[in-house]
Amino acid sequence: MIDAQYFHSLNISYLKVDGCNFTGPQYYPVGFPLLGNELFKFDITYSCLWTAYLGSEKSKPYDALKKAHCNLWRNWHDVDASWSNVLGIINYYGDNSRFLSKIAGKDKGWNDPDMLVIGVKKLTLAEERSQMAIWSLLAGPLLMGNDLRSVPQESKDILLHPEVIAIDQDPLGQPGWRVSPRGDTEIWKRVTENGYAVGLLNKGEKRARITVTFKKHLGFGGPAFVRDVWKREFSGVSFGTHAVTVEPHDTALLMIKPVFRAEAQ
Repeated sequence: MIDAQYFHSLNISYLKVDGCNFTGPQYYPVGFPLLGNELFKFDITYSCLWTAYLGSEKSKPYDALKKAHCNLWRNWHDVDASWSNVLGIINYYGDNSRFLSKIAGKDKGWNDPDMLVIGVKKLTLAEERSQMAIWSLLAGPLLMGNDLRSVPQESKDILLHPEVIAIDQDPLGQPGWRVSPRGDTEIWKRVTENGYAVGLLNKGEKRARITVTFKKHLGFGGPAFVRDVWKREFSGVSFGTHAVTVEPHDTALLMIKPVFRAEAQ
């Protein structure tokens, strides 16, 4: 109670609490709810790292997190400013994304893949686009872990891209998931208010042609309007498939809207 009152007195609106109490994970079911109940009284957004230190996703106590008023939660390891680390996080969320898309969302709380390291000058622009794209498809919080005084303009353009932010903040609040097997090239989708946000991720070291098949990957047949999100350009109408050439470590980001109403999502 004293801690929550103190944070409130400082006009703090967001508090991230790690799981490093010396008593270990056995204290989490006690400590996190105690603090959460008090923070809730002051309308302070509560970020919990409770689940980042536990086992498999399906065994984690997500119901308990929500009862503890956790607004968002870390699921896995810390991010650092390296492509190998960001890729490890992407792989983890990809492998677990179908499950994680069901436990998070509007009126539930949010999975947190950790901070954006865009503008730290350790990733290429292609890698920065991939982090921004995948985080937005996952409906992850877009929290910047950089020095705002020294972010290059090209990185600012990625961080401030209005159409990518709109995907992340989509009113439906439905997190996306990977719809292809893990591999050098992957397809991710998110159901949004205005159609499907689709990421075509090239994790490989060579340029790749990646094709999204509407029926197989998105659940509908027939033609669709396609927009290139990064370029902010309408790509035309595609019939059943749409292919994009993607540079190494980059992610093409598309908005795909069926010409006729989709029967499945």
